[in-house]
Amino acid sequence: MTFAGKIIALTNDTALNDLGHGGHLAALARRAGCAPEAILDFSASLNPLGPPEWLRPVISRTVARLAHYPDPRGEGLLAPLAACLGLAPAQLVLGNGATELLYGLPRALPCRRALIPVPSYGDYQRAAQLAGLEVVCLPLAEAQGFRLDLARLAETLQPGDLVFLGQPNNPTGLTLAATDLLALAAASPRVFFAVDESFFEFVSPQSVLMTAAMPANLVVIRSLTKLWAIPGLRLGLAAGHQDTIALLRHQLPPWTVNTLALAVGEALVADPDYGERSRQQLPTLRAALSAGLAALPGLTVYPGEANFLLVRLERSGLAAASLAQRLLTRDPARPIAIRVCANFTGLDERFFRVAVRTAEENGELCAALARELLHGAPAIRRSRRTPALMLQGTSSHAGKSVLTYALGRILLEDGFRVAPFKAQNMSLNSHVTRDGGEMGRAQVLQAQACRLDPDLRMNPVLLKPSGDLGCQVIVQGRPVGQMSVEEYIRFKPEAARAACAAYDSLAAEHEVILLEGAGSPAEVNLRQHDIVNMAMARHAAAPVLLVGDIDRGGVFAAFLVEPDVHLRRIRHAADLAAAGPELAALILPGSKNVIADLGFLVQSGLGAGIADLAGQGRVELVGICGGFQMLGRAITDPLGLESPGAEASGLGLLPVTTVLAADKTLAQRTGRHLASGQPVRGYEIHHGVSHGEAVPAVALADGTADGASSADGLVWGSYLHGIFDSDPFRRWLIDRLRLRQGLAPAGRLLAAYDLEPALDRLADEVRKAVDLGRIYQLMGLG
Repeated sequence: MTFAGKIIALTNDTALNDLGHGGHLAALARRAGCAPEAILDFSASLNPLGPPEWLRPVISRTVARLAHYPDPRGEGLLAPLAACLGLAPAQLVLGNGATELLYGLPRALPCRRALIPVPSYGDYQRAAQLAGLEVVCLPLAEAQGFRLDLARLAETLQPGDLVFLGQPNNPTGLTLAATDLLALAAASPRVFFAVDESFFEFVSPQSVLMTAAMPANLVVIRSLTKLWAIPGLRLGLAAGHQDTIALLRHQLPPWTVNTLALAVGEALVADPDYGERSRQQLPTLRAALSAGLAALPGLTVYPGEANFLLVRLERSGLAAASLAQRLLTRDPARPIAIRVCANFTGLDERFFRVAVRTAEENGELCAALARELLHGAPAIRRSRRTPALMLQGTSSHAGKSVLTYALGRILLEDGFRVAPFKAQNMSLNSHVTRDGGEMGRAQVLQAQACRLDPDLRMNPVLLKPSGDLGCQVIVQGRPVGQMSVEEYIRFKPEAARAACAAYDSLAAEHEVILLEGAGSPAEVNLRQHDIVNMAMARHAAAPVLLVGDIDRGGVFAAFLVEPDVHLRRIRHAADLAAAGPELAALILPGSKNVIADLGFLVQSGLGAGIADLAGQGRVELVGICGGFQMLGRAITDPLGLESPGAEASGLGLLPVTTVLAADKTLAQRTGRHLASGQPVRGYEIHHGVSHGEAVPAVALADGTADGASSADGLVWGSYLHGIFDSDPFRRWLIDRLRLRQGLAPAGRLLAAYDLEPALDRLADEVRKAVDLGRIYQLMGLG
C-alpha cells in the first residue's frame, strides 16, 4: 500500500521560522556570518542556467512605467499567455507568485477538508488551515520511494474535499500520470483538485491538464519565475474552468502583479527557446549530480524529474541540520546552503534537498559533502599552493598576452603541466568551446601554447562592450545579462567568486598556472573593486612581473598565413577608393553592435562604396557573422539586445533578413562549402536568425545550412568564425581571386594554418631575453 495511514495535521498557525523555506539568503547569511551573495545556494530550486539574457534590458525599459499603476488584472499579459497555452483568457488568473494563488484557492472553493499526500510543499497545509479547513495528511510509503497511488487516493475521497498535489512533487521530484488524474477528477465531481505545477516546465513544455475543456473541479497553478531563475519578481498563474477561476479571482486584490512582473511575463511568453534549452541541459546536470551524490558513503539519493534531488543521510548520529550547519560555516570563503527537510510532514531529520546547479557548482557541493562525510573534519587545504606567476602591465597592449604565450610554451618545454588564466577579459572577439561556452580568444591561444584544449575556467568572466548599453557579461561561458558600469560593479562580488572558484579548480589539475592581468594595476578608479590584478594575485599567492612596452609601438610584427596575399584594413571611404584595381576581395568581419556598425558604414560613405564594388562585378564581397547580416536587406533588434529596439536597412546585397533573438547561438561547426566542395570548420556566436531566398553558402554536418550566396558567388556570407582556417578552402578561394585578377592559380597549398612554429620561435626568443632562473625561483620551482 502507498499510504501508511492517515493523520490529522497538528501544526499550529504560527509564522514560519527563518528557514521554513529554501532560498532564505538573509537568514542563511546571518548564520554563516557573511554577505547573502557569498552563499552557494543549493536550498532554492531554480534554473541552473540563470536568468535569460533579455531580463535586464526588459526591466530597464520598463522602469519609466513605474510612475503609473499597473494593469489591475494583468489583461495585457493574460491574452498572450492564453494564446500560448491554448486557453481562453477567462480561464486564467495571475497572482503575486504561485503562493498567493495557493493561499487564495481554499478560501475561494466550497470545501470543508484538505487532503494532502505527504511529504509535500508545506504551504499546502498552512493555506488550508488559514482558510479554516480540516487538514488530513496522507503519508506516502518511504519503502515505495514516496510514489503516489491515485487508486488508493480515490478510496479516501469525500464530497467537499480539496486535494493538493505537486506535479512534480516537492520535495521528491516525482510526477503523476496526468491522464489517470483527469480520470479521477471526472469520477469525483464533488472533489476539487489543486495541482501545483510550479516545477512542471522543467519537465515538459505543455501540461495535458491545461485544456480549453478543463473540468470545474480542477485548478492548475504555476510559477512563472522558477524556470526563469527570477523568484524575487513574484509572478504566478492559475488555470481552470472559467467559473472556478472567477471564484479565485474574487479572493485576490487588484494590482496583485506589479508592472515589472507583467513586462517580464510578456517577454518570457515570447521566448519559448529558453525553456527548451533548459530542458535539454537539465537531465544531464541532474544525472551527474545524482551520480556524484550516490557515490558518497552514507547517502541515499531518490530519483526525481525536477531540478532538485531528495537525499537521505544514512550515517548514524548525523542529522541533516548538523550537516547543513557545517556546510554553511566550515569555509568562510565559500558557504554552501542545502535545504533541510525535517519540517516536511512525512520526513525526518535525516532528509535534505539540493537544487541542480551548474556542473562546476554541483562539483563543489559533492566535494564539500565528501569532506564532511568522509572525514568530518575541517576542509582539506593544500599545504602548498600550486606555483603561479602573474603578468601585469603598465597599460593595456603592453605585451602581457604575448609573454604569457611564450612562458606557457617555455614551461611546457621544460616539462611542467601549465595552464593560463585570466579572471576577467574585455573583448568583442570570443571563441566558442566544444561545450558551447564563450571565452576570450587570447586565452584560447595561450591554451594552445600550453598544448591544452580551451577551457572556460581559463577565462571565467568575459565582458563584451555593447556601446550605450554597457557590456554583455559572460560568466563561465554563459551570458548572465547586459549591464551598465554601475550594475557590473554591484555584480563584481559574484564575478569574483566565480573567478576564484574557476582558478582553484584549474590549479588543482595543473603544476603551474600563468595568470594575466588587465590594463594597469595602478588605475585608481578600478582598484577598489579589482578582481583581475592584485586581488587575483593575492588569491593565487602569485608573484607578479610587470610588463612594459618602451615605445608602445609593439615589437612583434604580424606574420602572413599565405605568401601571395596582402591584407589591408579599410577604415574610411577614402581607403576603399585608394585600394584601386588590386582589391580582389572585401571582408566584412563580425560585430557585437551590428546595427550601430552598419550605421557607421552608411554614414561614413563606406556603405555606398561597397555597393559600388558590388555593381562592378569584379570584387568578391564576403560577410562573416555580423558582416553577413549587414549584407542582407534588414536587421531588427526587437528585444533591444544590442540597440534599444532598433531596426535598420542592410546593404541589400543578399536577399536575407535578420532578427536578433533572445537566445544566443554558441556552437562549433563543421561542414562543406557548397561552391568549392571543400571542408570548412569554425564556430558560431550570434543572436541573429537570418532567413531568405538565397542559396546557402555552407552545408553543415548536422544537415542544416549556413549563410547565403548570390547566384554568381561574388557576394556571400557565413556565420562561421574561423572559416578561412580551413587550408583547402582558403587556397581554393585565393586561387579564385587570382583568376579574376588575371593571375594563374597556384594550384597547391602554399601555407598551412599552423601557429605552432610561431609559438616555438616566440618561446625561443623570450627564453634568450629573460632570466628564467630568477622567474622559476619566484614561483618556487627551483
